[in-house]
Amino acid sequence: MKPLKKFSDVPGPSVIIPEGVYKIYTHLTNINLISMTLTGAPPIVNLWHENTEPQSKWRITYEEKYEAHLIYNERAPSKSLFVADYSDVFVEKRPIIYRPPHFWAFKSAGDKDVYFIESMHNFHVLDVNGSNMADGTRIIAWPYKGSANQKFKLVRV
Repeated sequence: MKPLKKFSDVPGPSVIIPEGVYKIYTHLTNINLISMTLTGAPPIVNLWHENTEPQSKWRITYEEKYEAHLIYNERAPSKSLFVADYSDVFVEKRPIIYRPPHFWAFKSAGDKDVYFIESMHNFHVLDVNGSNMADGTRIIAWPYKGSANQKFKLVRV
């Protein structure tokens, strides 16, 4: 069964990302990337400086049945990115059944390999909280505004 289609504020069609391992950089600087914390239950998702650690790499897969992507962390391969409520983004073991908080759509943000990453749960997009560039800045899901702190560049590892 396909999920019910809801209204999205993000313009344009979804793009299917080729399956693979990626670093996901904020478009604010292209040198800071999305990472998973090593503590907390469930671990939070935050911004971190360039590194080669597995918690800063993400395996992206496309689930044709649901017309959406899953984003798994390479440090914890059974755990995927999800929205817990209105805006909190964590990494948690994905349940076997379809759950919209674990599914994502990628929408072109204009530049090559730059996307808005939209939750299929609440149709908010990933967002660098407050456009802050410090290590540890939370990555949240926030209503689409089209700003640079909501754009992310995928770089295949």
